[in-house]
Amino acid sequence: MRLGLVTGAMLLAVSATTALPAQAETGPRGWCGWEPATDEGTFGNAATFTVPLRTGAGTHCQQIGQASPDDALHYRCFTTDRRGLAWTYLTDLATGVTGWSYSGNLIGNGASLACQ
Repeated sequence: MRLGLVTGAMLLAVSATTALPAQAETGPRGWCGWEPATDEGTFGNAATFTVPLRTGAGTHCQQIGQASPDDALHYRCFTTDRRGLAWTYLTDLATGVTGWSYSGNLIGNGASLACQ
């Protein structure tokens, strides 16, 4: 019986050390810092309030700026997060910050071209 417990504990320890972090499971979509090359070249604005700009497509990624409704936004492309929510990669032309914003907070729901 003792051998079975030790073997089971060793397997559990090996499994825990080889598991991938949650961000790596989803590839680029969940990776904070992903900067796709895609550029659809459309423009828009934040809907009706200031929206955060992040280093990746998800609220778990660091906020690096914010866009106000008066800022012109250059939409580059979009991707979806693990929950299926769309995020737009954009540049705020007023501040020069390039990052990700939840597409539901943007005029026209953000970009329409998928990021590559």
